[in-house]
Amino acid sequence: VMHTVFVLFCWFVLNQYFVRTHNVVELNPNNFDSQILRKEFSFVEFYSPWCGHCVHFRPTWERFSQEIQDMPEIDSLLMVAKVDCTAHSSFCSKHKIQGFPTLKLFAHSEEKATFDGARTISMMMMFLKKHKVPIFDAPIYQENIKRTRKNSNTTSLRRREDRILSTPEIELSAIEASSTNDTFMKSVSSPQELEQLFSNSKWSLVIFYLDHSWKWKHYYKVFNFIAEGLLKSKDSLTETNIPIPALPINCDQFDDFCQSHNVSKASALPILALFELDSLKQKYFGLMNITHIYSFIEDLTNVVIPLHSTEIQSNRTTHVVSMRSWWHEI
Repeated sequence: VMHTVFVLFCWFVLNQYFVRTHNVVELNPNNFDSQILRKEFSFVEFYSPWCGHCVHFRPTWERFSQEIQDMPEIDSLLMVAKVDCTAHSSFCSKHKIQGFPTLKLFAHSEEKATFDGARTISMMMMFLKKHKVPIFDAPIYQENIKRTRKNSNTTSLRRREDRILSTPEIELSAIEASSTNDTFMKSVSSPQELEQLFSNSKWSLVIFYLDHSWKWKHYYKVFNFIAEGLLKSKDSLTETNIPIPALPINCDQFDDFCQSHNVSKASALPILALFELDSLKQKYFGLMNITHIYSFIEDLTNVVIPLHSTEIQSNRTTHVVSMRSWWHEI
């Protein structure tokens, strides 16, 4: 009897470990219906262990799940899950799965949509927003938006969400042509220096990166471009200057700091995050677009960031600079 109890106990422990490995819920035909009814929405990956694309996508999916877990308001509404179609082929056929990985969004037990975009965190976030999952309706966003709108008029805020949708994209070369040799990001060489920089400013934009990453090297001038604008930010009420420092954090050098904020070297770096003093306020999940990044910061901080040199000349036409959604590409 004791042997049977021990075996059952071990089975239970192992089952709990594998069912929620890396915060991704493992679904099967027996628990699928009951699990997806637990939350208002479920985002489910149908995969096969032998699929190369699935293996390549796994770290992104696990990180996406972790980011959802880090936002309690969203985690209470959305479950991130997966189904092994090799083990449950008939079940996957029932859901008309024809390739791997396939991502499907469910509202309770009803299938709402199949994701067909680039399998990046930013694109998956935008997909959820498109299908009415309140990714950007969490209190952390709405509280600041309401406060900002109450204290400021629309003109001074320059709400640019709609305008940017019709704005032509400018190549990186145009940004390089307009930039100077000045460095606007603040270099950080030690934990003590980072602590001091946090204490000097209420708000900071942290850029988690790896020094050897081609994305960091290729887009360094774009980050510097963003940093220049942040140094000119103003309080939306008093119009006094409230510079927001941009702090590049090398995760090779600051591994403990990065790990403490759920940023690993295996993550799709660089990653942007807004800090209030030394506490993480919010990670950025939107389109990798300069005006969207500025709007994200404005909504959370109640500051206004002048467009300044983001309106640049390219082929004698003034455009607003934007970046491609390269950030979380796999």
